Amino acid sequence: MEITATTIGITTWKFMYLSFLSILLGLFIGLISAFISKRIKSIKGHTVKEIFLIVLLGYLSYIIGESLGLSAIMSLFVCGVTMSHYTFHNISKEG
Repeated sequence: MEITATTIGITTWKFMYLSFLSILLGLFIGLISAFISKRIKSIKGHTVKEIFLIVLLGYLSYIIGESLGLSAIMSLFVCGVTMSHYTFHNISKEG
């Protein structure tokens, strides 16, 4: 296979597209987690529900990324960072 400027441009575009959408997906799911943990009163104070919410939404980020052909690992990483920054402050100490 010959490496040309067009090939380099297409590869760079695909990399940027994949990275951007994966980061956007992880950020979106992480912010949804923060919103749910802050607004839904039936979750507050219930340790099992709080932990289940975090695990479930992290896994959801991975599954959606994988099913859309994005980088599921990058999506999960960004989701985890977002959850640690925003959701962490909304859960109880036991959670």
